[in-house]
Amino acid sequence: GKTRSIKTCCEFDRKQSIFMKRYTIEDPVEVKIYGWSQISIQRDDHDNDTSADWAGVLRDLLRADPDQIMVGEVRDEETAALVTDFVYTGHKCLTTIHAPGGFGVIIRLSQLGVPNYILSEPSFLVCTTYQRLMPVLCNHCKVLSKTVIDERKQQLLTSKFKLDLDGIYSKNPEGCEHCNHTGTRGLTVVAEVIEPDDEMRRCIADGRFVEAELHYRSKRTTGFDDPDMTGKTIYEQALYKCSQGQMDPEVIERDLNSR
Repeated sequence: GKTRSIKTCCEFDRKQSIFMKRYTIEDPVEVKIYGWSQISIQRDDHDNDTSADWAGVLRDLLRADPDQIMVGEVRDEETAALVTDFVYTGHKCLTTIHAPGGFGVIIRLSQLGVPNYILSEPSFLVCTTYQRLMPVLCNHCKVLSKTVIDERKQQLLTSKFKLDLDGIYSKNPEGCEHCNHTGTRGLTVVAEVIEPDDEMRRCIADGRFVEAELHYRSKRTTGFDDPDMTGKTIYEQALYKCSQGQMDPEVIERDLNSR
């Protein structure tokens, strides 16, 4: 779901777009973004020529001094360096990167050569989001989880996560005519959204990424059935949607890491 998410971020302030130079460089362009000039370049991981084209176009865009830029994906050191130069000279940049979690984004950028002192700068890293798309239960045929899951899993939901089993549902394996007998209808996003505070930034500057994550986790003050996602992981947001009867707890356990 990253394409739709970044499109939404790019189009957040449409009124300002007519006064700004906004460009995207994507591999390839997937959806139209209102108010942005979009450049499509097909990259090949094994083709040096296409990688050079990508880097060359990105350099040309930086020389054009746009107000904002969206880079489809940071996946190598050269792109990471160019994005860093762009942001560090006072420009706004949105991008995506493959990583195993919200703090994994920061670690991945560090691995790609972005210095920790830059990663910790408030003007460089405003927010990271780690997200997954998960199936939504069909409201017409879903069944109460306590009638189909084993006692161990029921105990985990009630004792560890303090959830009410009367509001938790599982997928009906037979489905119904409303969901084409799949048991689910559509997808929903679950996300871990991290906005670094001063303590996190100090930890990042020193390369203490585990401590930064522990500090973030310490900010959680609400239960797993509460919509406040402060300090919560992607797994814990999924638990919230589970508590609202939207997601199957066994799918959450299978597809997401409990941390």
